[in-house]
Amino acid sequence: MDVKKLVNKLIKTFPKIQEVKSLVSYILQRQDFKKEELITYWLKIDKGLDRAIINKVIDIINLFYLEGVMPKDVLTEDLLKYAKKLGNQYFLRFLVDVRNSKVYILPPKMKGSKEHVDAAVSILGLKNREDIKRNPEIAKHLVDCYISIEEGKVKEILVHYSLCSLVTWGNVKYEPEDIDKAYGIIWKFVHEGKIPYEIKRFTKNVA
Repeated sequence: MDVKKLVNKLIKTFPKIQEVKSLVSYILQRQDFKKEELITYWLKIDKGLDRAIINKVIDIINLFYLEGVMPKDVLTEDLLKYAKKLGNQYFLRFLVDVRNSKVYILPPKMKGSKEHVDAAVSILGLKNREDIKRNPEIAKHLVDCYISIEEGKVKEILVHYSLCSLVTWGNVKYEPEDIDKAYGIIWKFVHEGKIPYEIKRFTKNVA
């Protein structure tokens, strides 16, 4: 995780506040952490700061984690930098926009129990997660998909996981035809890509 951008933003915005300096030290020492962990630490070290400052720091952290959700045309080897690596297996996470036939890849720094909710917030240009919880319909065209790559080949594709946070936390309900559309879009993304495929499992879960 490249934390330089986050650190620079915090220092530039609040150069003289000791609590922010402590937060920056924590970030530089740890280098890798979940967003919730970082916000919890920030609230823990707060010594009576103005509420506006507290919220501004949280906004900066949130924006850092929401950056990097980018649409991609086809599957290429350079996308492996976005992957979670488990042994010799690369695991890529996506949200497929079935309205515009776009495939958005989730960056490595976007992780945690609500990673797909955070990705949807970024794609839709929303203020925060609660916007989705209040109105799940706005995200129902964004279907979660996953690709597993092993030994240089795509081995598995999963379209929609029933425990995806958009469903379990955001209460998004997908139409079966949208799952079908996502299936076709992600298959084209792989088929026209630059990484060979030898599909052992292609799973499409019903909404």
